[in-house]
Order: sequence, then structure tokens, then C-alpha cells
Amino acid sequence: MSASGSRLIFQFQNLSIISFKFMDNSIKIFLFLKLGNQWYPSLAIPLSDFSHFSNSPRRWLAYLAFTLTGLVGKLRSDKDDPSSSELNLDSSDPITKYRAYYYVVDHDTEITPVDPDLENASISDSSSFSSPRGRDAMFRSRVIDRDRTCIVDGAYEEDCEAAHIIGSSLGNEYIKTLTTKRHVNEDPVISDINDVRNGFLMNISLYNNFGQSIAFLRVPNPFMRIKDIPSNNSAVNLEEERQYFLHDFNSIYRDTPHRQFVSPHNGRARPPQDMTTWPTSTLLDFVYGSVALKMAR
Repeated sequence: MSASGSRLIFQFQNLSIISFKFMDNSIKIFLFLKLGNQWYPSLAIPLSDFSHFSNSPRRWLAYLAFTLTGLVGKLRSDKDDPSSSELNLDSSDPITKYRAYYYVVDHDTEITPVDPDLENASISDSSSFSSPRGRDAMFRSRVIDRDRTCIVDGAYEEDCEAAHIIGSSLGNEYIKTLTTKRHVNEDPVISDINDVRNGFLMNISLYNNFGQSIAFLRVPNPFMRIKDIPSNNSAVNLEEERQYFLHDFNSIYRDTPHRQFVSPHNGRARPPQDMTTWPTSTLLDFVYGSVALKMAR
């Protein structure tokens, strides 16, 4: 296996962090993940942040754990009692009833955590409109054929970048290893980094922040439903089968007028009618976890 492929196999301890670096010293809720017999702190989320991301704080917390591990598990409040029951994700109890939550997965299932080294390598590479060549030009052409305009604000193609979700510099073996080991919802294995399913057409501002502080949450997912998203958008249809919401983890800039115009927090992405070439759940969940982890380091 090449170096890029082997980067998906690493010590789970590397996930250990302290808290979202862009937040203040408010009350925090701690999420712990387990490898073997050891629990590791993974995220410390300010209480004030929960309402920005979900109407159902325990469901969002469980989804975050899922994106970090790649596995569906159970959220518990007691790490020392193996018989403790799974928490009711829809409980009306405040999230502060417990300050620490523990995500328990099947011991016989291999964890494929997000790659913390992605913060040192661009997740989102682009096939620029300026001078695409060779395979970059083919990738851009295929992404434009599918998306036509920016998937969020409808900017014309000449004002957009064809962005790789998993950076092209990481290579074919990396994305193949990732989509083989995670394999969410029977998603297909992607073996070409320039596969159109590894791309979005984005306005320039969104492109610059995607994979750094911005990611897309897809619903429904193993824990969240459309009604769990705190959207004020009257166009949101609770009956639609699938929707994709932009989440901006940068609390300093996400409410600025410019950001709200070009990449609105909790705004919807526009998928095509034919979903066969749309980015897979595996990739979107992986990037969501990576951004959450990156913003917390």
C-alpha cells in the first residue's frame, strides 16, 4: 500500500483533542470514543453550539461520533457500566443532564476514523476555470455537466471551481482505501480521484472554505432526520427523501452578510435529479467529521 493509502490506518489516539478552538470558555459537552479498552476524548462542544447545528442535540452528537468512526453505534452516559442502556436520542432532558457522552460500537467491527492528517493536506482541490488541462479538464467538464451552476447559490460556471471533495493530491489509492473501508449504505467503491462523484461545482468563496470550516450534512443519515435541522428556509420540504445542508463550523464568520449570501449556514445544496453521479454518503460523512475535528484542533 502506498503512503497515501496507508494514511487511513493510524493510531486512534491522534483523534484526542481539547475543544473547538474558535469557541469561548462556555459550558462544554464532551464526546468520548473507544478503541480496545481505552476511552479517548474526541470533541468538546460548547453548549451554545448545539442549537446552531440541530434541533435534536443528542442526534447531532451521535452523528458526529458516526462521522469520526465510520460506524453506527450507541450513545451512553456511563462508560464503566457495560449494561447501561442506550440513551433516548429524542429525550426532552437537556443535553447538559450529562457532561460526558460515550459512543459505543460493536467490538467486532473495525473502526475507520477520520484522518487527522487531512488538516495538513487540502481536502478540497479544484479544477480551475483558468487553465484546466488533461484529466483536470475532463473532471471539470463532468462536474459542470452534472451541476450546471454552484450547488448552493447558483453562481454561473465561469465564476465557480470544480472542487475535489477528497483532494486530488491524495491520489487514487487513498480514495479507494477510504471508500472500501467505510462503505456507508452500500456506497460504491471509488477508485479514481477524478471520479465525478468526488466533486462539486462551487462558487469561489464556498470553495475556499469547503473542507476547512464548511461541510455538508446529508439527511436522513443513521441518526438525523430533516426535521432535526434548524432551518428557517420555507422551501425546506420535510417530505423530501434526501436533502443536503451546508454547515459552517466557523462561528466567527458564519453569520457575516457575505458568508450568509454565498454559503449560508444551514442552507441547502441543490442535488441533480439523477443521483447516480452525486457524491456518495461515504465521502460527505468523512469530510463532515474531518472538518469538525479540524476546527477543534
